[in-house]
Amino acid sequence: MCARTWPKPTHLSLDELRADPNLARLLPPEVAYRFHALPIAEQGGRITVVMADPEDDEALSAITSVLGGEPCVVQGDAKTIDASLARVWGRVPHDGIKLLVCTPGGPAARKLEAYAQSLGELLNAEVKDAGCTGGLETWARRHREPPCDLLLVGEADCALIGPWLATGAWQREVPFALLVAPKPRWPLARILLIVCGEEADAAAADWVLRLARPGASTVNVLAVVPPLAALHEQRHAALPGHARDRQGLPALLSADTSLGHELQEVAHRLEEQEIRSSLRMRQGPPEWQIRRELAGEEHDLVVMALQPGKDLQGGLGDLAAALLRWSDRPTLITRPVSL
Repeated sequence: MCARTWPKPTHLSLDELRADPNLARLLPPEVAYRFHALPIAEQGGRITVVMADPEDDEALSAITSVLGGEPCVVQGDAKTIDASLARVWGRVPHDGIKLLVCTPGGPAARKLEAYAQSLGELLNAEVKDAGCTGGLETWARRHREPPCDLLLVGEADCALIGPWLATGAWQREVPFALLVAPKPRWPLARILLIVCGEEADAAAADWVLRLARPGASTVNVLAVVPPLAALHEQRHAALPGHARDRQGLPALLSADTSLGHELQEVAHRLEEQEIRSSLRMRQGPPEWQIRRELAGEEHDLVVMALQPGKDLQGGLGDLAAALLRWSDRPTLITRPVSL
């Protein structure tokens, strides 16, 4: 790519540049915002993209895949790029979200409906009744396309998702996020984001950035650490458990691990959006870590990613299911692929 052939990437000032909306929209907002990337020109069928980090291989791969060809990339200031994106897409890329509500009977229905309306206003989402018949997979299969981006239910044992939890079907990908709110809490002043060091954590962070508001929300990021598993990738030496316990979060953040990288990325994204945040790490089995964190502070929402096939003391699917069963906090389980 262009930037890789230069000794130093060219830096482009966008101060006086007006983005062409047609070109800018060649990248979907979730990609553009995540990687601070803005298509600005086209010549000979090749797109020029200004990026905050032209040397980010993950970003370059994602952008190349979306554009269908290798772009020419130049470097620009992240905040200026985001300001240009905001003029094209809006500050937070959540337009067009579909929110379906599985409304229970009785007095709880009014609370859940009010909660859904508040969420809809916050997300600028279309809110509709889900029609709670059949199990989750049966209900989802009735639709050729994913029926929604977010499904809101009042109880984890409701007719729609109860069998999903009981049979272990959560280990198969469900094409939408699930929010279980037995006791809706509003506003979302304090959000707990659970990070496990997997690729799907980005989807959970996306939802947090949609729901948190600068000056009004605080996000606590809990790094869930397997008690015996190695934190390093296979090509690195494992960090001994006693060393991890002794050094704590600073060592985890500086270590060359997937969890360390993910924590740094989440912290960076929250800082860019001017969201107050703190990073946490606790000891013990993953479920205990989450229980202790929830017991220590009043969180209005818990967000974590469902990651089928990944093993974390029984699997992250098991962890998500356990959390939904015992927690009375509104809990959002994101689908593995972000919107």
